[in-house]
Amino acid sequence: MHKLISINGLSFSYGRKKALHNVSFDLERGGITALIGHNGAGKTTLMRAITGMLPIPSEQVFVNEVDVAQHPRQVHQMVSFLSDTLGFYPALSVADNLAYAAAINGMRGTSAQQAVEDTLHRLDLYSKRDELTGSLSRGWRQRVAIGQAIVHAPRFLALDEPATGLDPDARLALSKLFEALRQDGLTLLVSSHILAELEDYCDNIVMLEDGKLIGQRDLQHFLETGIGEPRQLQIELIDDLASTERALLILSQNTQCSDITQNGNTIIVRFNGNENEQHMLLKNLFAADVKVRCVAEINAPSRESLRDAYTRMTNKTDQE
Repeated sequence: MHKLISINGLSFSYGRKKALHNVSFDLERGGITALIGHNGAGKTTLMRAITGMLPIPSEQVFVNEVDVAQHPRQVHQMVSFLSDTLGFYPALSVADNLAYAAAINGMRGTSAQQAVEDTLHRLDLYSKRDELTGSLSRGWRQRVAIGQAIVHAPRFLALDEPATGLDPDARLALSKLFEALRQDGLTLLVSSHILAELEDYCDNIVMLEDGKLIGQRDLQHFLETGIGEPRQLQIELIDDLASTERALLILSQNTQCSDITQNGNTIIVRFNGNENEQHMLLKNLFAADVKVRCVAEINAPSRESLRDAYTRMTNKTDQE
């Protein structure tokens, strides 16, 4: 994968109030990133900066290698921002709202008409096309707002608290929609206070605290298992004395392994590493021609929730 968004030392102030402090990170193409932080952490400001809605300095934010500050109109064709207040005309039909959004993004004639038709089908809005947008439920209005944001086929979409006010069914439908948009190649940045739902569709996480970046993680790696507790591996080998001796040597030399015990063809070891390190341990065993029959985790720890992991990360930052 390649970078779509690159942020290099971004700072921004509203008068004397510093909203962002030297923020730097990249976003890869085609992923869904969760942007989390307390109120006032700088999430909305960051989204507006990426999408060219704020007067930022040159060479601090790039979209597809284009400087947002120097070429905002070019960037606007590649990005879109959906605020938590949505942004449609309630007295217009669904189709007319999409047509208006296409027009203000520079689309005209048959290309605009085709974009509206494609978006209606893409978001399952075709049956609602002639209904007044203001008469729809919150979930359908949210869908219309997303349709307006993507009708011009951007590469990047930032959504600020998109699940606010939605009932559980509408939130589930929104999660499925985000996954479908990702499958279509769109890159999403989603800000939300509903951390449990972000786990369902996000693959990356960016954390802000008081305008500062406190971490960027692959979501699955961020949700550490065990929270510091080692897992216990049971490695069963084919009956082979030389193979067993090689296994014991490799395990004893691995700093993540401790309390190694052997009973016949079975070795039990306490392992303090993460999943990637466990993979490398098994890879080393296979490379040494250790005849492994199977591996099991005796006390596989439970998966940490995103809320707990975020609390752990922010507490660690405070202590540091």
